[in-house]
Amino acid sequence: MGLDLGPSTLAAVAEKQATLVPLYPEVERPAKVIRRLQRHIDRQRRANNPSN
Repeated sequence: MGLDLGPSTLAAVAEKQATLVPLYPEVERPAKVIRRLQRHIDRQRRANNPSN
C-alpha cells in the first residue's frame, strides 16, 4: 500500500485499488473570482502608471 499526501488531496494505492480523497471538500476554491480581481488590479496599475 502506498500513500501520497498532497496539499489538497490524499492518494492511497493498494494492489487492485486506488483512491483519491479531498482533504477539505467544504472549502471553495474561487479561481474565477481570483482571476477577475487580479485582472482588475492589473488594469488599474497600468492605467495609473502608463509609462511602466
